[in-house]
Amino acid sequence: MAASTKQFTHAGAHVVTKADDINATAPPPAEPEGFPLHAMRMKDFLALEKLRPHNALKREGLVVALDFNGAHKDAKLNFVSHQWLAYAEADPNGDHLKTMQDVFRRVMAGESIFRSEDDWSAYTKGSNEENARWNPHAWSISPEEFTKSISEGWVWMDYISIPQVIGCSRDEVASVLADQKAAIQAIPSYVRHAQHFWICAPSGAQHVDTCCECNYDTWHSRGWCRMEEAALNLERLGDGRALLVTQPLGEEPAVSTFDKIDRAWNKTQRANSPLTGAYSCCRMNHVVVSKDGAKTKIGCDKVALKGVLHTLFDRKVAEIREACREEGSYKLDLEWNERMNHSNSTGQGAYRNLWFLVALKPMQLADTVDEIDYVERGWSKPFEELTREDYETFCREGNGHQGGLECDPERDLDTVAWNSANMGHLPMLRYCVEKLGADPNYSNHYHMSMLLMTGRFGHDACLRYLCSKLTKEQIDHTSGGQRMCGNQNFYVAFSTPSTRRR
Repeated sequence: MAASTKQFTHAGAHVVTKADDINATAPPPAEPEGFPLHAMRMKDFLALEKLRPHNALKREGLVVALDFNGAHKDAKLNFVSHQWLAYAEADPNGDHLKTMQDVFRRVMAGESIFRSEDDWSAYTKGSNEENARWNPHAWSISPEEFTKSISEGWVWMDYISIPQVIGCSRDEVASVLADQKAAIQAIPSYVRHAQHFWICAPSGAQHVDTCCECNYDTWHSRGWCRMEEAALNLERLGDGRALLVTQPLGEEPAVSTFDKIDRAWNKTQRANSPLTGAYSCCRMNHVVVSKDGAKTKIGCDKVALKGVLHTLFDRKVAEIREACREEGSYKLDLEWNERMNHSNSTGQGAYRNLWFLVALKPMQLADTVDEIDYVERGWSKPFEELTREDYETFCREGNGHQGGLECDPERDLDTVAWNSANMGHLPMLRYCVEKLGADPNYSNHYHMSMLLMTGRFGHDACLRYLCSKLTKEQIDHTSGGQRMCGNQNFYVAFSTPSTRRR
């Protein structure tokens, strides 16, 4: 008998760095405390005339380490993510500083900063009106609480909150790099303490070295920015919705937000993963230069962030599994759709959160924009070698790549096949359809078909396989709905005549 896929576990993102050509697949480390969270009081942030580095601000007592178990246990933190507007300095012309100061002052003055009422509802209630029925347990905040969390809050920004090598001597660089490394490990804990997560990316700001415009699209291309947002989505499970400050530079705020449902299903792609973003360390050939001209070799941020992301993911899955047991959604006498309804109505949404995490893991933690080959990665045996034991392992907890939704192998067969397609797991999808008789045209109770999900997430091999098993009418029915969603993966797949069964 072939070995069980229980032995195929995913130890970490597959990253080969330019710095040392090390294949970084070692098991992620335990999540450490890291560098203490440093922040600035809102009144001091509003008084700044220029965004200055952490080192100087800390010496002056303007940024301090927050003790959330002691003196700062009730502190409200505003985490501000932004793209640097120069290679050696974060915000040389003060574009991002002035933008956020204006936003904060308007909130404190009682003015609306949101683009629309729907954005305000999506942020303060957890969902826009359309998606509210799918997300009844969302975090919410009142207008009064929102204003107070700004006026009496604290501000975290990387440039002011993490030690910088800018202006450091050769002797100081080593210490700063050690603190930065510790801060990388602590990013999830920083985000966990944040009341609000702001993305400062006004259009029209210019990078002083490249003379190129910086906006939300360029912010989203940066690996570090993606990492911060990914930490938010994983740590807060979508309830820590980002506030997008993207209006033209100098104009009135028009803040928007993605609600939990839209963020999960419409914005999660391999091309958006932190590990497929751009990093300054790679641009600098993994060398920093101190003010006296000395060069110091540094590691690749991708390798460090890989461990952070996977450790965070595994911790959250463990927490949610325990919550699933508490809410009773692991009962195998409940069909999958009933289990989801139970979690949403009488539970605390734990099983729904588990579904989000497990289903989206291959995209959230992707280390390549290319489609994943589960066999090549060692996450699965080839279809021809899969066994019933492998299938049942996939149905149960697994490790994310092997299912992990505690499905009943008999009753939930179509759901398990759907999950395989959604994750891009072609060998298990084929096993479900060809060996066990799963319906390739199955849609879940959210009206999401297998074909739709493979197109949405760019799983071309699974998409083409499903097309080979469906009639032209079935394909046209699903693809027509998908085109209304504007997903271009379907355009590519359906432009190839061989994918259609006539």
